[in-house]
Amino acid sequence: MGSMDRRRRVMDQIVEKVIRSIRLGLDHGKLLALFAIIYSSVQMSLNRIAPKKTVNHFIGGFLGGILVYGGILNMHFKKLANEAIATQITMYCLSRVVLALGKWLSVKLQRRTGLRRGQIEKVGWRTTSGLVWGLLMVFYNVDKDLYLQRALRHSLDFQFGGTWYSWLEAFNYAR
Repeated sequence: MGSMDRRRRVMDQIVEKVIRSIRLGLDHGKLLALFAIIYSSVQMSLNRIAPKKTVNHFIGGFLGGILVYGGILNMHFKKLANEAIATQITMYCLSRVVLALGKWLSVKLQRRTGLRRGQIEKVGWRTTSGLVWGLLMVFYNVDKDLYLQRALRHSLDFQFGGTWYSWLEAFNYAR
């Protein structure tokens, strides 16, 4: 009878995780859709006033970002958006914006220095990687509880900390 109970618990856990994954996927899609609606609406409005202006894209993105990902819509419509997913999406986009800024800077430097863009990007990527990991390790060692997100903190604890977690615990973020 014990193995049947265990199998039942495992199946229940699997079903729970599938349902949770579906909910998270829907929440993710809802955030993207809300942003797209706001951004597109602002674009249509601004393009009537000042067509084809680059600043229109920034204004639309800024308003959509602050309303959807910045939590303003959640203040007025409780639980409209999953804040944890909004944070993850914003952090992902931040990393992509930093990379885009690096490429933009490489184009500017290429014009001024005559170096090939690939050379500049390689040095830029290496420098960015070094800065990110160097600062991460400083924050981890100065006050990880204050500066770092919980899942990242646990991952770094697993790799470098004095606390030893089992391999299964390393992937369990529900602690």
